[in-house]
Amino acid sequence: MNIEERKIKLLEEKRRIEEEITKHKNPPDFGSDVDDFDEETDEAEETANTLALIHELKEQLHSIEKNIEELENEK
Repeated sequence: MNIEERKIKLLEEKRRIEEEITKHKNPPDFGSDVDDFDEETDEAEETANTLALIHELKEQLHSIEKNIEELENEK
């Protein structure tokens, strides 16, 4: 695979990750009902999982951007 092909693959992956980050950027609105402790626990867990996913995606995005920059410097 040549440099341009690798760059295209990386740009496609970058776009996919950016879309995934956007999709998860706004956490779901669970409402303000705080009567059910189990529900609140589930909501907190869901929010924590979403934030962890976004963090992982941003790390992947950073790595891809770094690889793209390295490919551009090889030209």
